Amino acid sequence: MFVEDIRGKECISVDLSKGSYSFDINGSYCKVLYEEGWNLIVDLTSGVVTRSFLVLLPWENYKAIYVVRGSKINLVEVSGREVYIVQREGCRVYEDSILTYILTGKGELRSKRARVSGTIVYIAWIPGVPAKYIYFITNDYIKLKPMSQYVA
Repeated sequence: MFVEDIRGKECISVDLSKGSYSFDINGSYCKVLYEEGWNLIVDLTSGVVTRSFLVLLPWENYKAIYVVRGSKINLVEVSGREVYIVQREGCRVYEDSILTYILTGKGELRSKRARVSGTIVYIAWIPGVPAKYIYFITNDYIKLKPMSQYVA
């Protein structure tokens, strides 16, 4: 995950006119730990993005989801003893789409549905018991392609 206005060693520049991004040590978006990114990018009360961000999708040839500051995000919280993620970042979901299966403390299997239509742009994980995830779903994003092949 790469976040706007954060300094770091691994950074990205975005060229919206070409619909692409490239690795650039002077770029405006720098890498942060994925698990901690949600603290930097959204106001959970209003569901509005506070800093633009990119999430790379290695399973889609390193295309990136780019969400701009001010975008409205629908938040869907999921928690349970065990959570099995069905839909991931980059997936288009609809109101009846199953996001996860949840094993409850009583041993019951439940499902959590999206209840909104859009694309999953980020999945926050909040450690603890029970496990908690927050899906960030929006229609307000741009898919970018890499200018060169990503090297980990």
